[in-house]
Order: sequence, then C-alpha cells, then structure tokens
Amino acid sequence: MEILIVMLIVSIMMAVVVISVPGSIETDTQKTEAERIRTILQMASDEAIISGLEIGFNPVERQYAFFQFDDVALKWLPLHDKPFEDYVLPVGLTLQLYLEGSEMELGEPLTAPPVLILSSGEVTPFQLYVKMHDDEIPSLVVSTDGFTEFQLSEEQ
Repeated sequence: MEILIVMLIVSIMMAVVVISVPGSIETDTQKTEAERIRTILQMASDEAIISGLEIGFNPVERQYAFFQFDDVALKWLPLHDKPFEDYVLPVGLTLQLYLEGSEMELGEPLTAPPVLILSSGEVTPFQLYVKMHDDEIPSLVVSTDGFTEFQLSEEQ
C-alpha cells in the first residue's frame, strides 16, 4: 500500500513537470529567435558600413529576407549569402513590424524593403515584435531609433 502511495505522488509530480515544460520551451524559442534577429540585423548594419552596401530587411509574418540594392540594375536583389539568406521562423512565432509608430501590413508586394540599412550607418527606425501564438506570453521587441545599435526588450 505504501509503495502505491509513493508511486501516486511521483506520478502527480511528473504530470506537473510535463505540463510546465512546454511553456518554458516556447519562451526559450521566442527569446532565441528574437536574439537571432537582433544579431543578424547588427551584422547587416556592420556589413553595409564596411562594404558600402545598401541593405534592405523585409519581415513577412513568419519569415524574413534581406536584399541588396544593385546600383547598375537600380533594383533590390535578394541576398542569399549566409547569414542573410531567407529564414522561416519556427511554428508558433510571428512577426509584426511598426514603422514610425504605425503597423506595417506584412506580405504586401513592395518596391523596396520597409527597413533600410544604409552604408552611412543609418537604419530606418522600427520596432519588430516577435510574438508567440499564446497571447499570455509577452512579445519581445527588436528595435532601433535609426542611429544606435539594435535593442532587444520585452513588450511593455
């Protein structure tokens, strides 16, 4: 009888652990992806300054892409070099872009990427929200004022 009671207690404790693990895994994924975006944007900014390139960043709901302006063709061409190749977010994460305080409709056909990373070091000021499908988990925000490094913060 005592062994059955101990096994019952252990199984209840295991159930509690199993239920709480997915939430922590999801927030770890969200933080990892937000940090990845912040880092790659900083790398793109450094690359633009060093190489004298004009780079564009185009987030689309569950993915994002980088572009380079071609001075000869006078158009934006996709960047396929690592680490700037197209990237799809893990399931459950979405992006929401704000420029000058207004939400951008992601996925619309554009003539230029909405976020420009210029060779002068300037960047289009923006806030990019990395959201979980679960609204109870606060969004993480990758942002810049256009002149300082990219910041990662929790939605207030």
